[in-house]
Order: sequence, then C-alpha cells, then structure tokens
Amino acid sequence: MIRFDNAHTIKGHSKRDHRHMFGNEAQEIEFNSPKELIDELMQLIEDNRRTIDEIKRR
Repeated sequence: MIRFDNAHTIKGHSKRDHRHMFGNEAQEIEFNSPKELIDELMQLIEDNRRTIDEIKRR
C-alpha cells in the first residue's frame, strides 16, 4: 500500500529516493534520516487510515 524505495532511476525522474502509495506512480522524496522516514510513514498511515482499512476489507 505504502512503500519507500531507495534511489534508482524511475520513469520520468532522475535517480532519487521515492515512495509508492496505493499503486500510484512514484513520488520523489528527500531522505534525511531513518527517524524522519519512520515519522513520515507513521503520518502517512494515520492520514490514510480510511483507505487502508477499505483495502484490508477486500
């Protein structure tokens, strides 16, 4: 559902760290530290709880 990926070339973008959310195209992100990445992931989960719960019920 939400995946963070290390830097590699992605369609239409330069080699950058990125995330994939709910099967959508990759979104570039700025990797600063593991803690910031975990904090961002936890916030994304909280912000998308309804969508995540709907997917889990399928």
